[in-house]
Amino acid sequence: MMSDPNTIDIVVTDPETGKLLLVMTEDRPWKGAALQQQFLAKVNAYANYVLAPEFAQEQPGYTPNKVIIKLDCAHQPGKDALLVFDQARVELQKHGIDFEYEVCG
Repeated sequence: MMSDPNTIDIVVTDPETGKLLLVMTEDRPWKGAALQQQFLAKVNAYANYVLAPEFAQEQPGYTPNKVIIKLDCAHQPGKDALLVFDQARVELQKHGIDFEYEVCG
């Protein structure tokens, strides 16, 4: 859940790309700035992990350009949330990290 930025929710390998997926999950509706702030905190925590020396030790063979930070959410994000996603995507790409989201609800 995005309310806990210090935990990586799911770590799996994407069978299609072979990249490492670091997945965050959210089941609350996209209403208000608080959820967007939690999203940014969670994305920053994930990015800091990928860029930390411990990442190379814990995930041998993966570099930032082989990582996708993914958000699985239960509700369609609104226009404001999508703008925040785009900003996060741009910042992550500066480090070679991909970002994607999927509405699973």
